[in-house]
Amino acid sequence: MALNVKVGNFAAATSTGSQAITGVGFLPKIVIFFYTGRTTSGAGAVSSRCTGWGAFDGTNEVCNGLAIDDGASHSADRANNDKVVRLFDRANTTLSEADGTSLDADGFTINWSTNDATAYLIGYLALGGSDITNAVAGSMIIGTGSTTSETIGFAADGLIFGGADGATSFPATGNSILGIGVATGVLSTEQHAISGRKRHGSNTTFSGYDSGRCWVAGDDSATPNQEYHVSTIDSTSFTLTKDVGGTNQAALIYVAIAGAQFEQGVFQSPNATTGTQTVSGLGFDPVAVLFDSGCHTGADTYSAEYNIAMGAMSGATEEFCIGQFHTDTNLHDETAKTDKALSIYTAGTPTLDEEFEFSSFGTTQFVINWTTSHANQNRIGWLAIGAAVAGGATGKSNPLSGPFGGPFSGPLG
Repeated sequence: MALNVKVGNFAAATSTGSQAITGVGFLPKIVIFFYTGRTTSGAGAVSSRCTGWGAFDGTNEVCNGLAIDDGASHSADRANNDKVVRLFDRANTTLSEADGTSLDADGFTINWSTNDATAYLIGYLALGGSDITNAVAGSMIIGTGSTTSETIGFAADGLIFGGADGATSFPATGNSILGIGVATGVLSTEQHAISGRKRHGSNTTFSGYDSGRCWVAGDDSATPNQEYHVSTIDSTSFTLTKDVGGTNQAALIYVAIAGAQFEQGVFQSPNATTGTQTVSGLGFDPVAVLFDSGCHTGADTYSAEYNIAMGAMSGATEEFCIGQFHTDTNLHDETAKTDKALSIYTAGTPTLDEEFEFSSFGTTQFVINWTTSHANQNRIGWLAIGAAVAGGATGKSNPLSGPFGGPFSGPLG
């Protein structure tokens, strides 16, 4: 048995046509993408470009993004089930977009069907090896009822969600939200989600974090529009239960993976203290971790302003993160970094609040290194990935070990 992982990045091609990404080192079974309007590693003002994420399993492709513009109140979002990357402006006009073509022996190939001659910096997490027994990038329409089931043909060990609030078909345009959620089991304690909304024409924005939810549609208030959790996972499907939202619908994208081990949790960043922080007590030895944050301190709360950050790491030179940040005076900034696993800014200059990088993987733990820290103590969500248990057993550990999903040492403990 083997699990192969790689976090990397590439510059988007500047013309239409095929682009092969090599140097991954193995044949992926699924690739998750992260992108913004940036062309270099760093942070700066948003120039009517979107921040988003997507996935490709060799056949199916999905993506989800939100576009805002520095100095303006306009915004637009989109979820697609026919593109792996779609960069668009605040009017939802496509700038560059790509289809997944193939998963290759040393990487993957995409095809740019639309291109605005901009070498966007794009990050990815590739997963492969015999431990990954099934992987799919899919889409689903949430009905008006309280539950919606999705048949995928296998029992998922890890799930990732995104989508468009209020949409009933694809391509889906929603209510200017962006978020990501994860689930690793059938209990509400084994999932969490972040979400934020930048309403078109409004300066009032909110973002935040929810435990026990796999996808949330934030609003421009402290109360989200919609909330869902994974209520069941069986041998061929999973079911989402609507916790908030009445008869509202949504167009969701998802990644479902079986075979590897997954565990999720949430921790708080240190109080203005740099240095290492250890997340321990996992039920396996992690080899990659995804991170997300609504960039606020409260548990299961949504607060002003809109700030969203995502990232991933699989080693010392294998990390990438993106972020989108807003102020109530319509200052918008974005970040894409090739040397950090997560980075959070205050929009305007922009001003770096806090960020961390990979330090090490160990026995049932991972260690990050805070190079910049802030007194806010934001909540950071994580999804750890590890090799399958020998013999094919499920190796789930207690998602409630520790105060926020795992015990910690370093600046917090």
